[in-house]
Amino acid sequence: MSEAEAGAGPDQSEKKSASGVRALFALLLLGGTSIAIAAFAEAIQLFIRGGRELAVSGLAGISIEAWGFDAVSLLLVILLFWALSNRLVVGCISTAFLTWTVAFADALKHQAVGKSLVMSDFALIGDVWGVLGGVVSANMGKFIALGVFLLLGAAALTAAFRHSPLFPLTPKGRCVLAVVLSLQLIFGMEVSFRNGATGIFFRDESVNGFLMNFLRSSRHAFRCPEGYGREAVEGILGRSDSAESTSKTLPDVEGSPDVLVYVGESFFDTHRLRNAAFDVDPTPNFHRIIASDGVVSGHLTSPERGGTTANVEFELMTGLPMAVFQESTVPYHSEVFRPLEALPALFGRSGASHPLAVHNSYKEMFHYGEVYPRLGFQEFIDLSRLSTDSFSGSGSIRYDSLAGKDVLFEGLHPSDEPLAIALVDDFKALGDGEKQRGFWFGLSVVSHGGFSSWPESEKTVRIVSDGLPQTSKDGLEHMANVLERADRALGFVANEVLHRKRPTLMFFMGDHLPYIDEDFLRDGGLDFGPDGRRKYDVPFFVLANYPLPKIEIPDGMSVFFLPAKILQAAGVDGGPYFQFLESKLAKVTALTHHVVIFPDGREYSGPDDPALPPEDAERLKKLLDDFTMLTWDRLAGEGFSTVSGGSTASPSP
Repeated sequence: MSEAEAGAGPDQSEKKSASGVRALFALLLLGGTSIAIAAFAEAIQLFIRGGRELAVSGLAGISIEAWGFDAVSLLLVILLFWALSNRLVVGCISTAFLTWTVAFADALKHQAVGKSLVMSDFALIGDVWGVLGGVVSANMGKFIALGVFLLLGAAALTAAFRHSPLFPLTPKGRCVLAVVLSLQLIFGMEVSFRNGATGIFFRDESVNGFLMNFLRSSRHAFRCPEGYGREAVEGILGRSDSAESTSKTLPDVEGSPDVLVYVGESFFDTHRLRNAAFDVDPTPNFHRIIASDGVVSGHLTSPERGGTTANVEFELMTGLPMAVFQESTVPYHSEVFRPLEALPALFGRSGASHPLAVHNSYKEMFHYGEVYPRLGFQEFIDLSRLSTDSFSGSGSIRYDSLAGKDVLFEGLHPSDEPLAIALVDDFKALGDGEKQRGFWFGLSVVSHGGFSSWPESEKTVRIVSDGLPQTSKDGLEHMANVLERADRALGFVANEVLHRKRPTLMFFMGDHLPYIDEDFLRDGGLDFGPDGRRKYDVPFFVLANYPLPKIEIPDGMSVFFLPAKILQAAGVDGGPYFQFLESKLAKVTALTHHVVIFPDGREYSGPDDPALPPEDAERLKKLLDDFTMLTWDRLAGEGFSTVSGGSTASPSP
């Protein structure tokens, strides 16, 4: 051995020893950091949703398997950022702040609509952007905290990039690691972890935690049910308890009635606020209408609360239940890719001149511009057209506008006034002839939510009762003033319906609970019911300008049953599927992810409620299986349940 070799030995040994220590340190840092990031993310979203008590109990309930899944997943993300930046610290910081921001978004979504954040929500970013102002104003303190949080993260990243990497990688090693990790993250989530509670991955966040559900959510999709085919579909339809055509259930109406379906965004019956007294009724037109003779009214069970109007509308237009999809699915984004046998298509087939949809927001929301023609609408007027002189009131009908205020905007969202004007103008354009019938759909937006303080100078409604916390009083007072604006448009349209010469039916409903702090509603005296089931109640009424035959709409009925009632009342044959819907009302009144109501009045918090008697749980499972088969048939299958019986069904995309 030479002197040089002998002298170099100890140095090399020391270097190897130092490298081993650093590698061990890096490994411990990565493992500990991954677990810490996951734990803090779970704690953030639980604390925002329910405070310290929920955070403690929620963290304790998450399974060891879920913690392991989260840690491994986050470790892969850290390694990916390390490979991209060549700095391990940057990988840790980037992963932490990305994960914690997702936790923040998950908590806000839970507060708004009672659902977890999923990968597919990123497809809705354009829709969220349209209402972001309301979301921020309703959660200003949280967003300020988030902003400070992100600034700290940006400062930490800047500092990390100013220092040399502690664990540098070779360029070739970085490229290989980045490619391998990217492929692993894309395809490696296929492994399913089944929790012991229900065996349904997506529905048990108490066991999986929000992060595991979020990371796995991209792999859930609505797929063709096992055994699908003509025989299976016709077998389900053959079990219908009623073979009577919907067109003959009610007496024919001379001239075939025109039909208006009007959805009031976040429309709410303020009489439900038992602790809040107003100086004037915020919704006098609504209350006058439901108190009138011959009007059918009550409440329906919505599949949503606080948002995602498109899913309520999907049930209303198609008669298909959201309960067959995973939660957080938005079919307008992920399932509706071909013409459907929906309400407007069926009315168009029955002689409606040009089924028309009017919405005082933009056609880009929920892909309305693409989806509405597939539902059968032949014309769609959105805010871009309502903003023109022909619809903004110039030379058209005006009513009780706020003086000096832009007619298109009241508060955070567009006014309902141009919506009402457009509908009435089309009533008049159709005229009173007997050759054609009308079908209209109006979707309002002024009362969407995100209620912030309404300027004192413009308030027309005030709370006069004592005892409410000031923040709750301000929020409810603002909500009442927005509802008052929505009620004006509703009253205007209803009055025009009553004065038409042609027989006309009007179906009105709210879509979901207002997007407002639930503590405000609780302080106002709103009864949320057992397990929060009343959060899904929405008001409705059926109005006609002729003696309306009796329409049986059970109190609390799910929205997806309503189109069968609309077809029935208008004398339109919806075919075998809508006959199937009618027959199933004798089995279950409401069926959503969160509410089940039986005809005998028994209520449960969804089909997975452990309190369900075994025989009822089994019947619900069978019913959901049937609905899943029929929903696939109508959305993507051969259309065996349609009027044409599959002979003209569009092929799957």
